[in-house]
Amino acid sequence: MEHKATKFRILLPADGVREILDKMRLIANGKLSLPAHVTVAGPFCRKVKIKMRTVEAFLDGVGMERYGDEYIVWLKLRGDFRKIWKKRDFPNGVPHITIYKGEDRSWAERVAHALQPLQGVRARMSFPKAEVIDVEKKHDLERNTAGILGSAEIRDAFGSVWEYVQTVGSQDAEDREKQLRRLAKELVGVLRKGDKETQECSPSEK
Repeated sequence: MEHKATKFRILLPADGVREILDKMRLIANGKLSLPAHVTVAGPFCRKVKIKMRTVEAFLDGVGMERYGDEYIVWLKLRGDFRKIWKKRDFPNGVPHITIYKGEDRSWAERVAHALQPLQGVRARMSFPKAEVIDVEKKHDLERNTAGILGSAEIRDAFGSVWEYVQTVGSQDAEDREKQLRRLAKELVGVLRKGDKETQECSPSEK
């Protein structure tokens, strides 16, 4: 039996940061997808074991690129990913968190513009958890919104982001852009607060 290479290893940001990023991704794309993450390895045919330590990185700006027929808006990261970076298709890729991915260039530009409060902010971002995900399940998640509305597992995975699911579809582009800008400013505050708390820790507390 032939196995498809559909599995990837991802890193998940710390909870408070991830919730904000999840809301951004939902508002930007207008649909549920995977929780905010950095893909660091794959694709694989089989599930792989994860040897993991917390990865520390720095936010390194907002980027927008065209890839095939799609436009991608992402948050670039700078950190030491060399030991865990095993992306076959992008061996020299840039670690990042995708906020928007789609064919609408105009909307991609608006998303990138809304994220400008994050441009030039050099703040630490922690990734304490790793998972292996199957993109086939991701596609099912995106296609079958009605089915997952009753899934406790999905609700738990997205936490407070779940409240956004019912409302995003009815919002116009201007409202969504305003929400993205507000969330970008909120993320700046959370990251800077985390940096300050880290700096104030004594050596015995670290």
